[in-house]
Amino acid sequence: MKYDNNALELLCETFGNDLRQILNFMQMWSKKSDSLLYSETKLGLVGTKKDESVMITNFDAASKLLNRSEVKLMPKNQNI
Repeated sequence: MKYDNNALELLCETFGNDLRQILNFMQMWSKKSDSLLYSETKLGLVGTKKDESVMITNFDAASKLLNRSEVKLMPKNQNI
């Protein structure tokens, strides 16, 4: 498969560097095209962003856990 470096970078950003999702996307993409170009990839990724709640940094998680107002707003079953 021919690919554009910018397209790969876009995939990494979109899927939060989750290699399994990136490879899955590329496998599905290869069924319809033999190249992965930035412009086509951008259009193909509409509506396929990784859930923001799983893309939290360690510092953000610590801040949320240590800030009482943040903890009160969290659902009781939310895992960080």
